[in-house]
Amino acid sequence: NESMTNPAVLALVQKNGMLKSVYDDSEEINSWCVRVFPSNDPIVTQTADTIYMDKPFAREPAYGHHYILVLTPDHKSPSRLSVDHWSNILVALQDRIKWLYAKKGVTYVSVFMNHVKSIHPHMNIVTLSSIPPTIEKTAISIRKYIDEKGSCPICDIVKHESNSPRQIFATNYFMAICPWASTYPYKFRILPKKHNINFTKITQKDIDDLALIVRVTLGALANVIDDEFNLIFRLPPEKKQSKQFHWCIDIYPNNSYSSILGDEFGIYINRLKPEDAALKLAYASRREFAEVMGVKS
Repeated sequence: NESMTNPAVLALVQKNGMLKSVYDDSEEINSWCVRVFPSNDPIVTQTADTIYMDKPFAREPAYGHHYILVLTPDHKSPSRLSVDHWSNILVALQDRIKWLYAKKGVTYVSVFMNHVKSIHPHMNIVTLSSIPPTIEKTAISIRKYIDEKGSCPICDIVKHESNSPRQIFATNYFMAICPWASTYPYKFRILPKKHNINFTKITQKDIDDLALIVRVTLGALANVIDDEFNLIFRLPPEKKQSKQFHWCIDIYPNNSYSSILGDEFGIYINRLKPEDAALKLAYASRREFAEVMGVKS
């Protein structure tokens, strides 16, 4: 139903083993593998009202850009896409984040995905004119930790969780863990092993490795419980040097729900130990890796 969407600002076509960028006026557009276009129902717009209000009823315009990144032309689960296809998705995502940060009025680029089987797989890319409160809080907490300990807390977690009971899967450059005191059952986090604050600057080798761990862990999650999930890129704002921190990706089943305690007070109830979740996901990840790589387990 491409004709029902806005014109693509970017589409990738795989041709003769090469990845090529094309646009809606190209004859090759029908062969796209990843496609990005402005949302038909944006949550931020270029024509937002300009009414501002001060606290306690603070208000500012919902100004920004909202794009949809369609993962595949087929109605196919992200947990069943090939590793190479996930590499293409991440290449397109990296390109769009760079492109958006070059625009005026963009303070933060958020990337998130709510995958439901009945809906065609896609990601939302939404820009904001201010830093989201949770990202601001994360940046402040990490800066405080660095000032007190002299090291990055995420790097310390990577070091501590390597081969721990909460580790799910690891590749050359990334690690997947069920975080200590996870806020949701089966929530897991993908972390760069080395200190990295810019997703937009990772190399193609990094992207290929990230594609592998994303594909393996999503496949594991689908096999263990369900094939519906939320995926959130927790990226620092690239224009604010003082707010930058080690980025990561959070993934958890979207049948999880927050109680009133979680919504209103930030107190979460999780009846599943991260170690138990990690054990099941780790086993499923090894089986998924063997299948993806064509290795007999």
